[in-house]
Amino acid sequence: MFIYPHVKDIWVTYLTKFVKRYGNTKLERARELFEHAISMAPSDAVRTLYLHYAKIEEDYGLAKRAMKVYEEATKKVPELQRLEMYEIYISIYEQAIESSGLPHNDVKIMCIQFAELERSLGERDRPCSCSLQVRLSVR
Repeated sequence: MFIYPHVKDIWVTYLTKFVKRYGNTKLERARELFEHAISMAPSDAVRTLYLHYAKIEEDYGLAKRAMKVYEEATKKVPELQRLEMYEIYISIYEQAIESSGLPHNDVKIMCIQFAELERSLGERDRPCSCSLQVRLSVR
């Protein structure tokens, strides 16, 4: 019926209104809708959908799920938009590690995951720095 790029605006409007109306009461249905919209979209149209999807996970869902959405986005967006996705993804890790809202053990887990992410991106110094922080915090 509708095709891209025209259907993108329809999906964004529908998903925005759905989340505004139902919030976290129909979170699983919202996830299904986002997954469907993303699966139908060409790579040059998924950025906005991923950002909205991650935002509802941050607001109503689980941080772990939001991280998975960002991780998937880094693989599916066009090459020119990957840097932006990685920057957002990394900033979420940094916020989680630096905030005082996580229990000590969760901070250690986040540091290890962050170090693994940094290594996978080819970074050599920062993963060692984060690992050192974990070792120092254990004492």
